[in-house]
Amino acid sequence: MNENHQRRLLTTLQQVDNLLSDVERIMAAPRGASLFQTHAQDATPAQRQTTQDFIGRVRATMRRILGDLNIPLQSPISGALWAARTRVSSAIIALGNIEPKQMLAYGDLSAEDARRVDQIIAELNSELTRVADYLTNASADPPPH
Repeated sequence: MNENHQRRLLTTLQQVDNLLSDVERIMAAPRGASLFQTHAQDATPAQRQTTQDFIGRVRATMRRILGDLNIPLQSPISGALWAARTRVSSAIIALGNIEPKQMLAYGDLSAEDARRVDQIIAELNSELTRVADYLTNASADPPPH
């Protein structure tokens, strides 16, 4: 195999691994974990564990194949804390899309509605900032409630 073939194989296996990670998240998500769940948790604990075992075998097979072909695995690009902080920052930025002046594109807001939206944003930003601050200064101890 030439370098282009190897790169294509590696990219495809990365895609498979990402899809398997999605399967793991779907199967492992506890009931009610997200306000906007897209899947009902109807798998039994045994089904979840067996699926996890099968996924482990698929990953072991992919690792063996890459090893047999001398295709190195890529190192992680970033740390989990940085990635989590980035997502929290994106959530804070996303809240800017519902500021009253942005919401006017969907119709007029009463003064009361505008105040309520501002309160919602302030409340959520406060909580998200707590998460961001914790992730920035993360220690092994959880933050106080």
